[in-house]
Amino acid sequence: MSLRVADLCAGTGAATAPFAERGHDVERYELPRDITRESFVPGQFDFIWASPPCTEYSRLSMPWHPIESVDVGLWCECLRLIQEAAPRYYIIENVRGAQRIWGKTRHCGSFYLWGCMPEWPQGRYIKDNAHVRSPRERARVPRALAVQVADIIERAYAYKA
Repeated sequence: MSLRVADLCAGTGAATAPFAERGHDVERYELPRDITRESFVPGQFDFIWASPPCTEYSRLSMPWHPIESVDVGLWCECLRLIQEAAPRYYIIENVRGAQRIWGKTRHCGSFYLWGCMPEWPQGRYIKDNAHVRSPRERARVPRALAVQVADIIERAYAYKA
């Protein structure tokens, strides 16, 4: 039995690459595809990873930036899809500034994670690609973090390859 995984706002697909490589059924939803037009059914996915664009939340790291100026639309759409699919486990990944709106969370270095997990990834993963011009590439989830999440989810579902 392979796991059914959704990757919302997938970008490079790095967050769910280990799942795909291990033969799991991964559906990636990339922007600018309009996720507001998507709908899921309960049980459609076993795990969902969502990385809504961080541009809005990056500015919130500056204390003078007003919260009310932030567009939370894509984050809310990710939450809606997670609620519709009702997976047992999910992660929403973003930057530190998102905590001003979405509350305290777990973090692994420069990656901040919200959600429901059987256990949280450990380690300090640092974005070492600040020199990269492409926002899509700058947002890439480190392979070691993605592998650790895949391992946790497979253990939780007692998945055997």
